[in-house]
Amino acid sequence: MKLKRIIGLALAAVMSISSFSGLYITSSAAELASYIWNLTDCGEASGYVTPEGGSARNNCTTLTVGEDISTEYTKNITAPKDGMLSFNLSRDDTAIGKANNKATISSDGLVAPGNGAHIYFYSSKQGTLTVYANANIWYASSDSAASGYGSDNTAKIVGGTTSFYVEANKYYRIRSTGTTSPITYTKIAFEEIAQQYAVKVSDNILNGTVTVDKEQATEDDIVTITATPLNKNFEVDTISVTGTNGADIEVSNNGDDTYTFTMPNQAVTINATFKASVEGNIESIKIGDMPEYIAIPSNESKNINVPIIVTDEYGGVVSGINVDVSLKESYDGVSISNGTLVIDNSAKDGEITLIASHGSFGDEKTVKLYNPVAQKIEIDGDYSIEIPKENTADFKYSAKVYDQHNKVIENADCSWKMDTYDNTGISISNDVVTVSADAKEQTITVTAFIDEVKDTMRVTVVKNQFMYKPIDGGYEIDNGTTNYTRPIYYPHMHDLGNGNASFNYVYYMGDQPKLALSSAGTIKLFGHMFLGIKGGKWLDKMENITSRYTYGHEEYTITDSSFEGEIKLTFTRSNETDAMLVKAELPDELTDKLVVATAGQGSINASEPTEGNGNKLEFDYTNTQGRTISVDNNMFVIGNNGSVTTKDSALNNVTVPTDITGTSNIDMHYTTKDASKYANGVDALLASTDTTYPMVVGTTDGNKENTVYMLMTTYGVDDYVTQYQTEPEEIFENGIEYFKEVSTKMSVDTPDPYINSALTSMVMAVDSLWSSPSICHSAIGYHNGQGGWRGAYSFVDIGRNDWIKSNAKEYMKNQEADGRIWAYPTKDGRYNMNVVFVDILLQYWDWTGDDAFFKDEGGYNMIAKHLEFMDKYMQMPNSNLYENWLDAWNTDNKWNNGGGGSIATSYTWRAYSQMARMAEKFGYTEDAEKYSKKADAIKKDMNDMLYDMDKGVFGEYIERFGYQRLNSAPDLSSIYTPADMGIATDEQLHSMMSFAKHEVPSLPDLDKIWDNIDFKYSSNREPNFYSSKGIYLEEVLNNALAHYENGDRDAGMQQFRACLVPLMHSKAAGQGTAQHIVREGLTNKGHIDFGDVTAQYVRTAQEGIFGIKMNVPDKVVNITPGFPEDWGYASIKSDALSYDYKYKDSTDKFEISSQQALSYNLHIPVRSSKIEEVKVNGAAITDYTVDGYVNVSTPIGTSATVTVKYGNDEKATVTVAEQADINSSYTITSNGTIKSISDPQGVLNEIPALDTESATVTLGEKTGWHSIYVTVEKDNQTVKLPVDINIIGEEVSYYQSPKQDEKYETIDLSQYVNKDLRTLHDSEYTTPWADEFDEYFYWSTEVPRTVLPCGRSWWELHGSKDKSAYVPETLSIPNANETYTTDDEVPFKISGNDGNNAVFTSLYNEVPDKVTIPVNKGASKVYFMLSVSTNNMQSRIENARITLNLKDGKKKVLPLTNPDNIDDWLCYMQTPYAEDGQIVMWGDKAHSNILSVELDEPDYIKSIDFECLSCEVLAGLLGVTVVSADVPAPEEKTVYTEDGVVITAEYNPNGTLKNIKSIVDVKSGDEVIEPTADNEKVFAWDSLDSMKPLAVETK
Repeated sequence: MKLKRIIGLALAAVMSISSFSGLYITSSAAELASYIWNLTDCGEASGYVTPEGGSARNNCTTLTVGEDISTEYTKNITAPKDGMLSFNLSRDDTAIGKANNKATISSDGLVAPGNGAHIYFYSSKQGTLTVYANANIWYASSDSAASGYGSDNTAKIVGGTTSFYVEANKYYRIRSTGTTSPITYTKIAFEEIAQQYAVKVSDNILNGTVTVDKEQATEDDIVTITATPLNKNFEVDTISVTGTNGADIEVSNNGDDTYTFTMPNQAVTINATFKASVEGNIESIKIGDMPEYIAIPSNESKNINVPIIVTDEYGGVVSGINVDVSLKESYDGVSISNGTLVIDNSAKDGEITLIASHGSFGDEKTVKLYNPVAQKIEIDGDYSIEIPKENTADFKYSAKVYDQHNKVIENADCSWKMDTYDNTGISISNDVVTVSADAKEQTITVTAFIDEVKDTMRVTVVKNQFMYKPIDGGYEIDNGTTNYTRPIYYPHMHDLGNGNASFNYVYYMGDQPKLALSSAGTIKLFGHMFLGIKGGKWLDKMENITSRYTYGHEEYTITDSSFEGEIKLTFTRSNETDAMLVKAELPDELTDKLVVATAGQGSINASEPTEGNGNKLEFDYTNTQGRTISVDNNMFVIGNNGSVTTKDSALNNVTVPTDITGTSNIDMHYTTKDASKYANGVDALLASTDTTYPMVVGTTDGNKENTVYMLMTTYGVDDYVTQYQTEPEEIFENGIEYFKEVSTKMSVDTPDPYINSALTSMVMAVDSLWSSPSICHSAIGYHNGQGGWRGAYSFVDIGRNDWIKSNAKEYMKNQEADGRIWAYPTKDGRYNMNVVFVDILLQYWDWTGDDAFFKDEGGYNMIAKHLEFMDKYMQMPNSNLYENWLDAWNTDNKWNNGGGGSIATSYTWRAYSQMARMAEKFGYTEDAEKYSKKADAIKKDMNDMLYDMDKGVFGEYIERFGYQRLNSAPDLSSIYTPADMGIATDEQLHSMMSFAKHEVPSLPDLDKIWDNIDFKYSSNREPNFYSSKGIYLEEVLNNALAHYENGDRDAGMQQFRACLVPLMHSKAAGQGTAQHIVREGLTNKGHIDFGDVTAQYVRTAQEGIFGIKMNVPDKVVNITPGFPEDWGYASIKSDALSYDYKYKDSTDKFEISSQQALSYNLHIPVRSSKIEEVKVNGAAITDYTVDGYVNVSTPIGTSATVTVKYGNDEKATVTVAEQADINSSYTITSNGTIKSISDPQGVLNEIPALDTESATVTLGEKTGWHSIYVTVEKDNQTVKLPVDINIIGEEVSYYQSPKQDEKYETIDLSQYVNKDLRTLHDSEYTTPWADEFDEYFYWSTEVPRTVLPCGRSWWELHGSKDKSAYVPETLSIPNANETYTTDDEVPFKISGNDGNNAVFTSLYNEVPDKVTIPVNKGASKVYFMLSVSTNNMQSRIENARITLNLKDGKKKVLPLTNPDNIDDWLCYMQTPYAEDGQIVMWGDKAHSNILSVELDEPDYIKSIDFECLSCEVLAGLLGVTVVSADVPAPEEKTVYTEDGVVITAEYNPNGTLKNIKSIVDVKSGDEVIEPTADNEKVFAWDSLDSMKPLAVETK
């Protein structure tokens, strides 16, 4: 049959045309803006830019310039106008002027100090900004001129210039890259880039093709269309161009099948029809694509168009043919109407066959009908609900319901419910959750269900006071601007862990969907991946981006006004190879528009993004040069991408593969593009052709799938990669599930969503400390094996027991014959962390009971040899104490000068104690007895020599030399270590933690950050200096654990919660990373996911909050829950032990299970003094005790249920005042009966008779915080309750301001000066004990155990041999015999003799220990000018002493205590830190302390003793001034200074003895006996035996 064919557009019902407008960077025929600022022509050479800055088009001549600007600059410059520059040339809001030496303008250009000048730019147009400078710069953009600038991007200056793309209507800030060196800007130029519009060809053109010469064009560009018919039997019929506003654009026919039009200022769509030039016969009729399964509708009928395709003999598609469509057999509820399949809700399951026919031509297709049954539900909605500040807020959730064929059931009717912990202010109605301002923070569960099919979503309800919100499994942020700060950690199939530099690939994500490929250990940058939309923007530029880090992977939800619906991205590492897997879920209109750009960076050096600074991981297109790109089989390889060489566990060199391979499950049309165009936008990159800077770009052109999977790896093409091309779903989901399992190896569920989120992130980070075969120091930096750091403690918490053994065996290999355990698996170093390393192994034994490892695999012998090493090298002579030496994380700036310290002694005591237990169990009787005796001896000396009963603490260390005093100012580690090791008694533990609570300062203004938190400095020492006093998460977390071990769960929780803040607060949080140093505002500062930190989160949660202490060798576990009393539920799951806790109806309920059969010893914090019933496994028991806890033991088993039902009575308490005066009465009141009071610190003068509800005691003279213990009985409870009292005495002042009319008299010290202050440390000093003390250990020949010979600490300048920092070039001290007058107008005479100007005392050999200076004046007050060389190990201890020797033998003492009233004269390279007195500066650091002593009443001062008490200290006296008083000189008398015998003899004229006149015994202080006649002589001896002459002195 011949037909006249009418060829045109296909069925209108399937024609939908999408169009995108967007930005494209290119040149334009239209006139474009061009601005230049010649900064070398900006005014006078000596001028300064005013705070108001300036602006100009074309040049800088209109900048305001002045000679001297002193106006205070308090805020950023006002917004620049369109196409203008403005300046903020100050730094830290300081004034600009000559005195500040800020940015200057000269003929050289704008010269700015490092990081000290900001230049701002704004334009309403897009374009390229070119900066001419002599150093690299940073630039950042913002929607606001005043604030909101995102992460800085690094721009490298190449050949003096750098250029970058600037968006229209954005503000840009330019500054130097953090260098301290000046940067010179010579010129800045802006070139507008014309806006481009998309040129799209319709997807529904039949019987021919249409192409265009450009896919984007600027306004007024000429666009050429080429129309090509299907074959010679077709010709062009119509060509049309339509704008996005629907307007028809005029098209010109060139007569050669090409057409042209002028581009409007909008995107256009081109359509065409082709008609047949000859007639043809029908060749076939086909039914087009139909679904294999069709769901029967539940209510209204469903209409489905049956597509019919008619083709002729020439291959053309024919329209207008009347094709009959029918059912092969009738089917109830199914019909065909005008080519449409109609199915109503009465249809039944079965098959139907469709028939299409036209004459002799036809086709048929079978489809299956089914009633959809819900099989799966997926909830979508907010992961986190923000509690409104007022009124209410609604949060709508939705659910997709999938049927048995995994198809979405349209209009499925789900039911909804919500489970809350506290339903105050929160409700659900259908799918809407409503929250009011009084809602409580918690985690709720939203459930959508149909019959038994359901899905649940855990949703956090929070106030959102931080940048990152906690969500289930992690953290979330809306529209954040920080990039490359969230590491996505690795699987372990390619670990390269060794003692030098372990290596693992790390992929970084951030608040925006941009990916950087870097590494841990050897930190490099290898590549990037970016995603965008063709005709649109990069995804990181979209309007709304929600980023989530959850269960070890990253998710993004993206919306933008340029498209409908949302884009979802998920990034996860694979668990089967070292690869990043990406899942993109796209709305229908974007399925063919996804663009993926990947670039290599050549293995350049990089750094971890500490403090939220990912600059070193930013993309730099210049690093792509030299990379190669090959494409084959829908895969790309970026080659020549640099190299990294590390070592495997056998220490063989291994070259790590760095070439980047990528692929997808759909055809990505990979091509090579110009990476320099990436910054100009998606379409600019797509249009680029230059490959000097190669970047591989893939597009989803032609794709109709909503889900696209991608892969990126450095391990090449293997079966796994090729499988991913065709079967990505399961591989991707396996990765998601694997890392969820890893991040929940220990998991908790509590009412506190912040704790839940933190621990998921921390467990994931702890897993990343492993790099086979070693446990590393950190997950990123210091990612190498280091023995004994606290990261390894948590491996038993997360069930990685085999890793602990593997790690230990690496160190066993190289243990020295003397027992020393190397600092690293493959080499030794300065650190002596073996005490911690051994304790981790002993903890492993406690948690596993793995006798075989110790008995048969070398563990026992390793520890035995270690103890021999400790006794030989670390034991303080004549004691059972051990020297602290680089044996804990914070010991970098700590040393003991050979003395015994509490840290090393505590660890060694526990090692001996545990080895005694182990030896007894193994039947090693002699060892058991030996180790037990040694443990007892250590504990005795620890208590006798290191415990300060008055302060209630174990001291930091006891001096081995000098006066052998105890330093009673422990830092946190010297407090929590004895607590953690268990060497302290209950009372000692409490008093130690009281010291930590009251004497160690907390950070200021914490209440402005969050409620109910406390964060301690690491010590109360001064100055703030790395390690010795700082702000460290690991220290506060360990201290929180000690509070829990002390039973103080309030203090423990306050400190633990404070440690949650850095995981969420500011851009430095990195979506839940922990860094080992934080700032005072609780923002991260240090190494990312540092092992000592991440492990302490996990350990403090498991052993502190949940109170689990395993003792598997004895088949026991002690459980002492530390969570807050108001928690109604809590659960923990781990390999070793899990339990669920609930409180309801006055009953605590614990359901416990363990891997091994154990007896569970529960110590449940008591709620009431009356216990109604205790049950174990449902049976009531009576063999329990009640003190501060209900103490219950279960039979040995792998599970148990324990319940405690309480009465209504209050638990026993005491009521006291927190503060009281010395010598005052102090009343203790209880709601029970006070039975006894314990006073171990001796603060009470009197304790009355007790057995009453109230007792009044009398306080003594001791001041400060002290603890007493009150035993109370009430009902079933007998409990010893601690009472902390702050006893207030007279306030001591070390400087009294001058009074009016004081008369000063300076004291000449010229006979006593012995050192020149400036050159004090240009000398070397020796000690009297040098022969008995080795300053260096053999394994640490670089770092001494004491200070350097010059008297300064090695750590102060980290071992620098340059003395210039210690020996100032000049000081402003007056010359000899000149007078210096302080700001208070107190004069000091600077004495001089032989070039010296100060009197120094020290325990060194080179200067005297003590100097006595005569005064012989009446005085009411004395002023002193002192300069002391001291250090943090002499903190809070009397360094030196001044004694005023008064008439009648009276003395007045001025203790010189660092930092109470003195500090280091060079500030320990910080700033002056003495807490009292005045400071006189002699230079940048050099200074003196001014102190005074005011006498109770004017007195006669005979002399001053100036004495040094501390080892390693040089105490200097530069001046003494007395306030004169009219006090008569005392009558002088001569006295004996010791006991003895005096003989008076009478002689003959010839000199012979006449007789003994008297023999008298005398005492020290008796007046000297004088002869009474010329013929008498007096002899004074100590005794008649030795006849040593008695010493005398004149008073």
